[in-house]
Amino acid sequence: MSVSLPDHPRPLCFPNTVLLEDDFSVDDFVGSCKRRVSIDTLRSDLESYFKTLKNSMVELINHDYADFLKLSSNLIGVDNAISDLLTPLGQLREELLSLKLSLNTAIRSMEGRLVHRAELREKKSLLNNLLSVTESVAMLERLLRLHEPTLTVDPSRSEEFSGLVQDRIGSEFSRLQYLMSLSNRHPVIKSLEPRIRSIEKVMESNLEKMFVASVIDGGDPDKLSKCLRTYASISKQQIAEELFSKKVVLPYMEEVFTIQNFTANDQDISMLYAEVLCFIPSHCHLLLCAINDIHHVRSSQQGYDFLVNAVFPEVVRVVETRLSTIFAPGNPELFYKNYKKTTDFISQFEEFCSSKESIQRLRSHVSYLSFINKWSFPVYYQIRFQEIAGQLESVLSSACEPGGHYLGNFPLYVAVSSCAG
Repeated sequence: MSVSLPDHPRPLCFPNTVLLEDDFSVDDFVGSCKRRVSIDTLRSDLESYFKTLKNSMVELINHDYADFLKLSSNLIGVDNAISDLLTPLGQLREELLSLKLSLNTAIRSMEGRLVHRAELREKKSLLNNLLSVTESVAMLERLLRLHEPTLTVDPSRSEEFSGLVQDRIGSEFSRLQYLMSLSNRHPVIKSLEPRIRSIEKVMESNLEKMFVASVIDGGDPDKLSKCLRTYASISKQQIAEELFSKKVVLPYMEEVFTIQNFTANDQDISMLYAEVLCFIPSHCHLLLCAINDIHHVRSSQQGYDFLVNAVFPEVVRVVETRLSTIFAPGNPELFYKNYKKTTDFISQFEEFCSSKESIQRLRSHVSYLSFINKWSFPVYYQIRFQEIAGQLESVLSSACEPGGHYLGNFPLYVAVSSCAG
């Protein structure tokens, strides 16, 4: 509610509104007025305005005097009326408190029922999930024929059987893995673990036979694609890469990287690297085409990189174990020559990678880093420094002899060029 003060008949040395300010200060007010008028003038204006306020208050009381007189008469009987209201108001209060108590009881009961219902729903979901796990295990056992007696099966029928149900087995096992992740190590799941391990073992055995048959024996693209899809669906791409590394890459690399072949090429490793580069199109073409087909059909089936995870590590392992002499800088010229051939080989190998991501995976692979760190460059540069310093000292010594000429720049250039290519 705003408050206003009456105006003075004549101008004052101060505005009357300043008296209503919340932060009004007498000292500040007097100091501000003294800068404009004398203290006597300020006193006179304050006394005059005080009389104006007093007169306004008297006029206000006289104006509402009749209402003040009627106020006491209007309050007659109010006490009795208030007393009459106390009893019904008390009863109403008791009824409201009782209603509040009943509502709170009903709310707590409803909340308890909702919690119980949520627990039942969770238990029902867990039960359905456990039933689904049991059914999935039984389904996989039927598909894999784990409970059938061992019989002599026609090989052609066995291949047809594997081709027809392999995708279904992979999708069912992937579903089983998802259902198991929802059960949070339930005792029922623990009781099924022996059967699940048996299923996984038989699956991996069948997939291994199918993979070897499609890559090595027959070269069947359709069978290979189904096999790779199954490995991807159960998140076992690493097993396929290890099989290819063990069955195909390792025998080939052990045959190529031998001391005899290395010596026959005057300890020039470039010819052996060339064999590796020929291996990729000749032995990996079918596999890489199958992977590209899988990626085009289902973009989620990522994870295969046979060149990075299967081929290159075996090359590094065979070179480090069988041709470790190339890392010794005792013969600096041969050391640098083999290093240059190695970096050229890595650049050419990267050209076979299918994407920039594949090249990044190669360069961050543990075998790649180990291979690069094998080269003893500190020792190599120390040997080269001794050679360069020796040649330069020889030239400088000859230039200091009578009739000698300074020809140090050219031998220095030749020495440095032989060090860094």
